[in-house]
Amino acid sequence: VDMSEEDKSYSYPTPFPVLCVVGAGNASHVFIPLFASQGYTVDVYAGYGDEAERLLKATETQPTGIHVCDRRNPGKKREFSGKPRMISKNPQDVIPKADAIIMALPSFAFRSVFEEIKPHLKPHTIMYVARID
Repeated sequence: VDMSEEDKSYSYPTPFPVLCVVGAGNASHVFIPLFASQGYTVDVYAGYGDEAERLLKATETQPTGIHVCDRRNPGKKREFSGKPRMISKNPQDVIPKADAIIMALPSFAFRSVFEEIKPHLKPHTIMYVARID
């Protein structure tokens, strides 16, 4: 994409943009508390099966939400927790509010999810696509 024609005058209304994590798998379980613990408002679109209901139930039963222990560096263990503001099976509930979207999905799901969320995107939404296979 040629960004030279992009409107560079746009700035986010708050210091922390609203993030929407798309998906409810392992990567989402890291992204949600990672960004929420840093002050971001995090919403989740989980349109597959009963993912939204299961994630909502799980986060409601834990007072701190999702808790992650990062043990990649044994000498410097990190822990963080956080809850999403909203979890929905319906893209119209969360996608229009997002300043940035993190696609935490396997690559085979990209096309169908892009088609689901496209009508709900607002201008200047940033998309981060992580290939998880």
